[in-house]
Amino acid sequence: MGQENISVEDNVSTDWHQVKETILMLDTVVTQLGWTLRDGDNSVDTLASSFTQMLDGTSAILKSATQLEEGVVRDEILENGQLIFAQMQSAIVAFQFYDKLSQRLNHASGSLEHLADLIGNPERRQSPDEWQKMQNEIRERYTTEADRVMFDAVLKGASLEEAIEIFREYEAQQEDDELELF
Repeated sequence: MGQENISVEDNVSTDWHQVKETILMLDTVVTQLGWTLRDGDNSVDTLASSFTQMLDGTSAILKSATQLEEGVVRDEILENGQLIFAQMQSAIVAFQFYDKLSQRLNHASGSLEHLADLIGNPERRQSPDEWQKMQNEIRERYTTEADRVMFDAVLKGASLEEAIEIFREYEAQQEDDELELF
């Protein structure tokens, strides 16, 4: 079999085609993340608002119940009201975890956009300084130190599994440190 003669122009054309397809795929993922986050945010905003109103209503019921004559009915209202109040507070904490998830997904989406912009510009794509600049910008946007620790681990060559383990260990250490403050 003879070896095909491939010209430099063919490689550039092939490379550009691969870059263009990569950018299209990155744009697709960013778009999907964006729509998913908007849908989730709308639902969570509605739920959070409902829980806040229910929490206020439960607080009013509990306050009114304290003015009732002492007895079994009053005690049942107070006991059940406090239980509902505690459960709603737990739900609100869960919404805070969703907010953290949403922030991370927004960050991931922004990082993919930065990557697509870099790959889409032939001059920037070939510049190590531009890659470093993009990595620094992405790192600065992280809102938690644990996220930065994981990002740094990946940039140092850790596998995905190793980076996640490093992240979990860091978060666990932070939780332990916070517990010691009390």
